[in-house]
Amino acid sequence: MKTTKILSLILCFALVLGLTAACADKSPAGDSDPNSDTPNNSNQSDRVTIRVAEYGTGLDNARPEDDRIKKYIEDKLNINLEYVSFDDSVWDETIDTNLMAGMGFDVFHNWAQQESTTRWVNGNVIVPVGDLVNADPGRYPVLNKLFNSPDYKMFSTSLTGSETVYGVLALAFSRWYAGTLTYNKKILNEAGFTEAPKNLAEFMQYGKAAAEKGYTAWWPRNGKLTSLEEMDKIVAYPMGTSIRANEGGVTLGMVQTGTDTWKSVTVSDASREAIRVLNGMYNDGTLPMGIGTEEDFGPILDQWDNDKIGAISYFVSSGAQYAWTLNDRYKKVRTDATYEDLIVGPMIQAEDGSYPKQYDIPFWLGAYTMISSGCKTPDRALDYLEFLGSAEGQNLIFKGIEGVHYTEENGKVTFNTEEWKNENVMYGFDDGRCYYPWGSFFYNAMSRWTPWETSSASWFDIYKEEHNYTDEWTGLGVSPEVAYGNEITDQNRANVFVDLPSYYALVSFTEEELAIRANLKALVDEYVPAFITGKKNLDGDWDEYVQKYTDAGVAKVEAGLNSAIAAARAKFEAAK
Repeated sequence: MKTTKILSLILCFALVLGLTAACADKSPAGDSDPNSDTPNNSNQSDRVTIRVAEYGTGLDNARPEDDRIKKYIEDKLNINLEYVSFDDSVWDETIDTNLMAGMGFDVFHNWAQQESTTRWVNGNVIVPVGDLVNADPGRYPVLNKLFNSPDYKMFSTSLTGSETVYGVLALAFSRWYAGTLTYNKKILNEAGFTEAPKNLAEFMQYGKAAAEKGYTAWWPRNGKLTSLEEMDKIVAYPMGTSIRANEGGVTLGMVQTGTDTWKSVTVSDASREAIRVLNGMYNDGTLPMGIGTEEDFGPILDQWDNDKIGAISYFVSSGAQYAWTLNDRYKKVRTDATYEDLIVGPMIQAEDGSYPKQYDIPFWLGAYTMISSGCKTPDRALDYLEFLGSAEGQNLIFKGIEGVHYTEENGKVTFNTEEWKNENVMYGFDDGRCYYPWGSFFYNAMSRWTPWETSSASWFDIYKEEHNYTDEWTGLGVSPEVAYGNEITDQNRANVFVDLPSYYALVSFTEEELAIRANLKALVDEYVPAFITGKKNLDGDWDEYVQKYTDAGVAKVEAGLNSAIAAARAKFEAAK
């Protein structure tokens, strides 16, 4: 059986796109951009249309004629840009369907999923852009430098199964973690607590008391009751186990038994007891009856803003995210609220006072941006990607047009937020961001300015030189709420986070193991929500669950993981 690979920490949003026919549409060349002091340097005299598909960017209110960033790029490269987007829920399946049918876009991305990327390579539906770059390195200097960096080649080969590069791989160096609870101080006090619960026993006591007062004690940001991440980190981890499937991140549902060795605990006795705790929370009102049907956005956040939810697991792993929870959500209803009204709690401790550890790689494989084989002018589409990685392109996306969107003096950038609204609100972003949404994560999945063209470091190390301009355009860098949020989330991160070696990102599974992992996830999705809500009996139906999980092949996944880690480590060390 043919072996394929899956990269460890892929974004668990299942996303993709699709559409109808591709690429080149010719029209007369436009005027050069009046704000550019460099001439149009396109290698082609004909003006062509490049269709760019990107997840999460809306088009309902788009006014392309008012988009100055778009016009700058078009005139610079002698192209017309046509932007395409799809509803989040159909992104992955749509892009896959259309690509395999020969009707993909010119420039598009996935979330560095090895399984789909390898299928596209084998199906010849994406362009081997590495060949184009190697054939004309002077035309693509940024991509030539990155593609020929040994660390880039290593990660790219692991993603595609081919020595040839097929796309722009973007990492995300982020310290996201689950398990941080934000409490409504008013409700916390009414439940008899003057500070946030420290361990599971206290949290259970708080939850029951808050529910008796008529509040939703805890919303774990899990409307579909299938991701289970927050429940896992807040309840199961302090009990020394995990209730999640052995699917997705390579070590999910596992505990470490030695250096680079792991064992599944998804259907262990300890996991049954963790689910029993969650079932008790559901019965006593700590978890709302609507969990599994209500959506995380919309009504739930409205309830939070109106003092009806006591604790929420929602977007708080940094001070900036806490500031969003307070300023952009809660204060729109409670206008006089301060950061003292919403308390960021500590990570829930185990019974012995220790902090359960969260093992993860300090980065994830964020996005892989490709060119469809249906594109009639792949070299011109590659010109577009090359420009985005250049110093000029990075400045344009993350600062804007100088004198319009920003000014810079002695290295200090001052943003004109009103001017930036023109480019962003039309695409569905009304959060005040001062960077261009289209293409912002094609090189860096955290959407941060990075000196790809000018840095002398290797591809992996260039990320260390990234700059996040968030503080400059929000003015939040010195705000008390950000300082407070950073202090607590930094403490939480230090208490629970354990970095896995980088070679875990190269872990691969066979096709058989991938299929088993998918079946394991389906079993967890079938049984665990039913156990939590009482639709299945933890005592009467548990043995059936364990047997099905065992029969599905979890032992093969364990063995495959441990051997794959050893192989990934050898590959990583050989490439250094």
